[in-house]
Amino acid sequence: LDAISDWADEWNLSFNLSKVVNLRFSRSSCCLPSSYYIKDHVISQVDVHKDLGVVLTSTLSWSAHHHSICQKAYNTLGLYVACPCIKARNSCVRYQLTYCSVIWRPYLIKDIII
Repeated sequence: LDAISDWADEWNLSFNLSKVVNLRFSRSSCCLPSSYYIKDHVISQVDVHKDLGVVLTSTLSWSAHHHSICQKAYNTLGLYVACPCIKARNSCVRYQLTYCSVIWRPYLIKDIII
């Protein structure tokens, strides 16, 4: 991290340290806590993080992402209830449901039936 920080300083770039997080991916529940620093700033460790619209969890489960996109689709449907144009309504909802679906395709029954 120090090398990346030095490179950024050399090219007059800066990191938004409030957006930098540490997300450790592991299926085991016994991870040793460790602290990472960039210029004496402690990077916070999180269990869930949303990046580019995809919700990532430390346990590599997609359930939080499924819940997030379904909630967003239901909210969009609520906005278009009175809309007479079904194609517009369906295209907005379909876009939200299929965004990055290649990565997170649901395979558990609890995630398919939401």
